[in-house]
Amino acid sequence: MGAIAYFIDEYQAIIGLVILGVMLVAFIVERFPAAVIALFGACTFLFLGILDSDSLLRVFSNPAPITIGAMFVLSGALLRTGTIDAIASRIVARAAKHPKLATFELFLGAFIASAFMNNTPVVLVLIPIMARLAEATGVSVRRLLIPLSYICIMGGMMTLIGTSTNLIVDAVAREEGLEAFGIFEITPYGLIAALAGAITLAVFGPMLLPEGRLVDIPFLSRLRVRILGITRHRTLPGPDLPSARMRAADRLLVTGSADAIRRMYENPNLLGVGQTRTREFRRDRAPIAIAALAGVVILAALNIVSIAVAAILAMGAILAARCIDAEEAWGSIDGNVLILIFAMLAVGLGLQRAGSVDLIVQTMVPLLFAAPEWSLIFVVYFLSVLLTEVVTNNAVAVIVTPIVIGLAAQLGVDPRPLVIAVMFAASASFATPIGYQTNTLVYAAGNYRFVHFLKAGLPLTFVVGLTTCCTIAFLFA
Repeated sequence: MGAIAYFIDEYQAIIGLVILGVMLVAFIVERFPAAVIALFGACTFLFLGILDSDSLLRVFSNPAPITIGAMFVLSGALLRTGTIDAIASRIVARAAKHPKLATFELFLGAFIASAFMNNTPVVLVLIPIMARLAEATGVSVRRLLIPLSYICIMGGMMTLIGTSTNLIVDAVAREEGLEAFGIFEITPYGLIAALAGAITLAVFGPMLLPEGRLVDIPFLSRLRVRILGITRHRTLPGPDLPSARMRAADRLLVTGSADAIRRMYENPNLLGVGQTRTREFRRDRAPIAIAALAGVVILAALNIVSIAVAAILAMGAILAARCIDAEEAWGSIDGNVLILIFAMLAVGLGLQRAGSVDLIVQTMVPLLFAAPEWSLIFVVYFLSVLLTEVVTNNAVAVIVTPIVIGLAAQLGVDPRPLVIAVMFAASASFATPIGYQTNTLVYAAGNYRFVHFLKAGLPLTFVVGLTTCCTIAFLFA
């Protein structure tokens, strides 16, 4: 045992890199959920003694996951009160007379909403509304869903609370000694990047986005239900939804009227696993939910209280006002995201304790020592965005942020522009359907293929990345 302990102590920096490498491969292969992989990595550091129990428990005091959980509840309240649905429905009602204007207004609304609430529920709510808009305007829904995801991603890059990634990068940066980011500090960069991205979508979207329509699986084609997804144990059922061929034990996610669902349950070849029902919106409490979110923004922007405190106060207010029931509020929190964040914070701490972060920095410094400061922004951004396309964005945020801060310290440059580059790159996942949750949602709903995201996302990744880096370099010059 003494020899093993000596080996771990002597080579723990390399051991940390090996653990990180194994985790990255596991993230890419996706045999296990990302939260499970992150938890395995944290447990490995704990088992080897690189992390002690006190250090592991310390990550639970980090305010970022608490803030993210509270923002999930606020987002749930806005959905429960029908705020997003009411706005979107009014826009769709005008689509017959002003189709282009209605489409623009709906995308603009999604963009603004994503800047102040979690963009995943925004996309979930707007997917069926986009289908109604497509029917009213005569445009293929496949021309709308990928842009919807991209617009919501860019909206999340507008403010510190727009996406969990921004909050995580801010929390890790503060632990490394940087001054906390303001809620609107990154907004100028986000506006310019979003403008460039929107122009790219408008100009090249018609050439890059697929045509066609949500084709029915023949097995259920006689029922008035919509197929949202199909899963098969440890394998893909087909390249896309229309090409899938049903097998025993396949699981389907469908939506439809109560009568259609009842008729589907009567089919002896189908076994009903579970069923959810929609509830009536609490529209009379919508002003309270909107005021609560506005309160978070105002209190944080004026530095009256921290974002975490403001979000918790707002969560208490909407629960007391019955904008959302407690059970619904806790159900709106994505447990996988929170476990992933806590586990990755522990992994990040383990890499620092092992000396792996210092080893990476010391290896990179000689390669970048003579490089101009503006070029570091490009290197950090595009390395981060490459990782984001194959690894979950929150994991990239935790791993890369301390590395670039250490790199900046060794090179004698300001770390803040590099951290902002990580913040944007870890969210700007356009080229694959697995890099960001909203891409995954529309991937199934629009019957897309993987190549559709590559065709539409690669040009957008390049344009948004180039614009973001140039803007950061110019404003920090």
